[in-house]
Amino acid sequence: EVVRSVAALKQRPSELWLQQLLAAAVKGSSHLSSSAAVSLVVACAGLGMQLDASWIDVLLMQARAALHVLSAPEHVGLIDALSQQQHRPGPVFMSLFMAQVQGHLPELTLGQQAVLVASLAAVGYKPAPAWMAAFMGQLAGQRATAADAPELLRLLVALRRMQYVPSPLVGGQIEGLVESVAANVPFGQLQQLRSALVELQYKPNVAAAALGTSVRGVRERTPAVSAAVAAAAAVAQAPAAAASAPAVVAAEPAAAAAAGGEAMIAASAYGVAPGSVDQAQEEA
Repeated sequence: EVVRSVAALKQRPSELWLQQLLAAAVKGSSHLSSSAAVSLVVACAGLGMQLDASWIDVLLMQARAALHVLSAPEHVGLIDALSQQQHRPGPVFMSLFMAQVQGHLPELTLGQQAVLVASLAAVGYKPAPAWMAAFMGQLAGQRATAADAPELLRLLVALRRMQYVPSPLVGGQIEGLVESVAANVPFGQLQQLRSALVELQYKPNVAAAALGTSVRGVRERTPAVSAAVAAAAAVAQAPAAAASAPAVVAAEPAAAAAAGGEAMIAASAYGVAPGSVDQAQEEA
């Protein structure tokens, strides 16, 4: 309780004082309640104190009995604290932790989901396929806004760090989240999101989506622009089939030039080689 109070202070005590306080707390951890042990780990992370690994193990052993009473944010806060400590909990603790946190998945916000997965990746833990299926099912039900874009990017990067490869169905659901914020985020940020999605070895359903959001307010396109959109989509979906796509004649040279530029945007956003799009456009 004292450590938690110190963490809330505006002025940080001396390092020596903190270490003495912490040493006393850990030595008396057998007298701590399980919830107090959890609070101690989180408070130390808040203070930026790097604990000895053996101390953390002692506290986590004491904290096991409290896992079933922790709220969803408290579970996230605990694993986040452990990631800040660069500590890898043992398999027994993680098994208990993951079982408890799975029951709280429906309660997590998109931001909390991002912190959870990023923290799990940071401590070197790869969840079981069944757990990931439950997590991704909850993620698919989220409603993302432009304000969620940084957390969504953090989540995608963490999934890549876990070497998670989504199924086509799950990948499409993630793509839907990315595209739901597309109209309201800077294009550079949108490209980061799309690139992170491609890094998961997912092939986007519609490469032309990059064009639909790169030019704000444009809903109707000339035949030349439509041809470029189709070319980019064809290359992303089936590069081998791009050469056999039906020819589309550009109506105006100026429109064709604009289409070429937008096709390059689509290609770069979804990891398609620019040369492939050039070839598809020439044949179109």
